Amino acid sequence: MPKLESLKIKNYQSHVDTQLVLHPGITIISGSSDQGKSSLLRAFRLLVYNRPGGLDFKSEMAEKGQNVEVEVLADDGVVYKRVKGTTDNYYVVNDQ
Repeated sequence: MPKLESLKIKNYQSHVDTQLVLHPGITIISGSSDQGKSSLLRAFRLLVYNRPGGLDFKSEMAEKGQNVEVEVLADDGVVYKRVKGTTDNYYVVNDQ
């Protein structure tokens, strides 16, 4: 089973443009309250389970018309991406 190498989040809650490089073993995310740690997991849930519905999670800082994007890179080189917006709603695997 492939392991995740990185996570990119755009326009999701407090994350306007965030990229995390994940350690092959354990990655620890720490910080003070209300800084976006839990929203990283919620963004990943959007990618994997297509939940939550709607667009209530879209960042207030996103410019009008910008989509929410959540992307992961697996160690086998496959890129999985979820794009959701007012008019766009789709998945992309390796640019397809």
